[in-house]
Amino acid sequence: MEVLGQPPPMELIALDFGGTVDTLKFNREDHRRAWESTSVAAEEALVLVRAGIANGDPAEVGRGASISALAAQSVLPKNELPEVMDFADRMGAVGVNVAHSGTVIGILLDARQRRGLSVYKQAQRTFPQAESMQHFRLLAGGIRRVDGNS
Repeated sequence: MEVLGQPPPMELIALDFGGTVDTLKFNREDHRRAWESTSVAAEEALVLVRAGIANGDPAEVGRGASISALAAQSVLPKNELPEVMDFADRMGAVGVNVAHSGTVIGILLDARQRRGLSVYKQAQRTFPQAESMQHFRLLAGGIRRVDGNS
């Protein structure tokens, strides 16, 4: 564990396509071999996230998160991840992230561009099959739901 510092200004569109993961059971299982196979990608992701936070650069954080999300596919696949990544790229998002022991996929945005609400609305149209979708602002120590249409 390490303190990385204040996050750069970012927004997150969180999509949950359903399903469940029994986190207690998942964490009791030995995923060491699968995680070890991602160690190079995980180190690259961590370097980018650290740099992004140190430099206040959402794009670096997003690249690191995307690398981590792809690596996590070998441990807990998200079938919709390729489609969400393609959407994120088309929308000019800085990256994607995933719940490493859950079902959520996030689209990461540079909050300085102030496009979160429009991307959120486009995501609603693009992913009607999502069981839930929420729009957040990333804050030091967590997230805050954006009031309004989310």
